[in-house]
Amino acid sequence: MKAIVCTKYGPPEVLQLKEVEKPTPMDNEVRVKIHATTVTKYDCWARSCTAPDRYREMANEIKPKTDPSQPIVYQIRITGHLGSHWTEWFGGLTITLEDNGDTLLTGPVIDQAALYGVLRKVRDLGMPLISAIRLQPGQSDASEDVKQ
Repeated sequence: MKAIVCTKYGPPEVLQLKEVEKPTPMDNEVRVKIHATTVTKYDCWARSCTAPDRYREMANEIKPKTDPSQPIVYQIRITGHLGSHWTEWFGGLTITLEDNGDTLLTGPVIDQAALYGVLRKVRDLGMPLISAIRLQPGQSDASEDVKQ
């Protein structure tokens, strides 16, 4: 089947029409056939971070400090230890086992939908989520923010 595929953040030119394998839904899922959809002017503004100010009132920051074409690095802390064989399932995130029994999943996440997907996987494993923290550029660990 044909699908529009987005593998990186950016302007509409990063979207690619590709032939992909038709997905097979699991028992608790459905496949929906889309006959038509639209991309609005606001969708284009949002992807390029050029929306007029009146459309950005709900945003926390009108001018982001990060490059929107770059993935954001997150550090996700969960209770319990994961083996290194879970790295591929978590999209290549680095797995670090802490002495206190926690696991840190750290790495770039392309967008909020991908972050949600990672958090769903944590939920599906039944491992308690402690925190999900966005790291600032150059910050290697969320503990750098903690004041002693």
